[in-house]
Amino acid sequence: MQMKKWKKCIVYLPYLFALVLFLYLYRYSFPQGDDFTFATRGGTLPRVWNYYLYYYTYAGSRMANLFASLLLLAGLSVWKVLTPFVTQGIALLLFYCVTGRLLPQEGRLKRDFSLACICAFFPGLIPLSYHLFADTFLWMDGSCNYLYSLFFFLFGFLPFWNALRGRPLPRSLKWICPVFFLAAGLMHEQIAMALFILCAVSLFLLHKNGHVSKYLTTLSAISLAVLIFTFTCPGAYYRLNETKQGANGNLLHRLFDHFLAYFTQFDNGLWPITFLLGLCALYFLRRRPGWFASALRFFIGFGTALAPLSQFLSLPVLQSSVTHAGLKATLLLLYWMLFFVALLPAFILPLRKEPENRYAVVLYLSMWGSQAIPAALGSVGRPVLPLAVLALLLALCIADNIRHRLITTAQLCTAAVGFCAVVNMFSPVAANYASYKKIAQQVTDAKAGRINTVRIDQQAFDSKYCYFNSFSSAYRYDIQQYYQLKKDIVLDFSHHVKTK
Repeated sequence: MQMKKWKKCIVYLPYLFALVLFLYLYRYSFPQGDDFTFATRGGTLPRVWNYYLYYYTYAGSRMANLFASLLLLAGLSVWKVLTPFVTQGIALLLFYCVTGRLLPQEGRLKRDFSLACICAFFPGLIPLSYHLFADTFLWMDGSCNYLYSLFFFLFGFLPFWNALRGRPLPRSLKWICPVFFLAAGLMHEQIAMALFILCAVSLFLLHKNGHVSKYLTTLSAISLAVLIFTFTCPGAYYRLNETKQGANGNLLHRLFDHFLAYFTQFDNGLWPITFLLGLCALYFLRRRPGWFASALRFFIGFGTALAPLSQFLSLPVLQSSVTHAGLKATLLLLYWMLFFVALLPAFILPLRKEPENRYAVVLYLSMWGSQAIPAALGSVGRPVLPLAVLALLLALCIADNIRHRLITTAQLCTAAVGFCAVVNMFSPVAANYASYKKIAQQVTDAKAGRINTVRIDQQAFDSKYCYFNSFSSAYRYDIQQYYQLKKDIVLDFSHHVKTK
């Protein structure tokens, strides 16, 4: 008996509900940080292109900033409407990557509904720590660099993903995916690295089974060309040299400090990612015999338990971020680096008997390909978004393979947590918008000649729900140009109001 139409529609209700919530949430958006820069340096198509050429020469090749400048031609209005659709586009792509379809399947409506719920409210599962959520979902420039590029990545990598999962690629997608594939690599250097690693590992694994097509080879060549374009950009080296001039110590010492700043956060605010990846690895090792697999299970299991419990245990070295070198810091860094290295053989070992799980190896290497540059620079926060979302995708794929009714309950509970987190955002986001409106009112009064000083208090904003550097003095010139303030209007950034 065919499934009734109204039952099929139930699966799409979470996406529709989440879309409405985010459309309402983005009503409270306002320009922040580099938004002022891209708006004032652009404004017209020729100026937007000229500014990108400047950026290419002195900063980097990423075209996400060009995309942000184009969106800002209409202010924030287009972004406010477009971003909720992009967010739910990612949710639908996650569902498709897990199941290989967008339509509910006969006999598993409950599982599809629970999966749709967790995909629709995945933003609520992104950690707030280190401004990971705020900088990628609530900041226009940050979302163009990370959220939008991730959407292009998930769409563009479908030819490889379907080949790895043994699924046919719909004919329409064969023409659409290469466009998104190219756009994803050009948008951001992290995604360019992730795509190149994905292509290389996928071709290696597919070649062993004789499943490499000219189509996939062509996409891999495009990925290589994009990577060359990215790493031959003069702006990247100029920016790196500028950073080196302000740094202390030799290259190895700086690299150690950067790794320390990056990896030691995975038992602090980024522990959910560690916990999720650890559980995935333990699932693949569950039936592996031998001493090596047993040692891996213990080593990975220890880290999987340590990450969430480190905030509550009597282990001082784990209580806060380690910022200086020392024996304890070195041991901690060594352990977490070895932990993430140990996850790889956990995904590789089952391949001989379970070749259908090769997607896990490709996905894991790809997600860390996206983190190569941030790890080398010690940069946590918004650069971690690809790692967080791809880790969620890996976990959802594994959960979909487990035939147990508790999986549906676990997914519904997780989706409920994500939903509650999204609802909880409205109060602080609205409060931040109220703080912004006070600044906007001062700007209106200044332009009308009623006041000659605009006082801006960065501490009046909850930085967990906006870009932490939204209205700093570093943007003084761009803020003045954005609001078209006269030169005699003073922007006072020294006014601080104590907040709870």
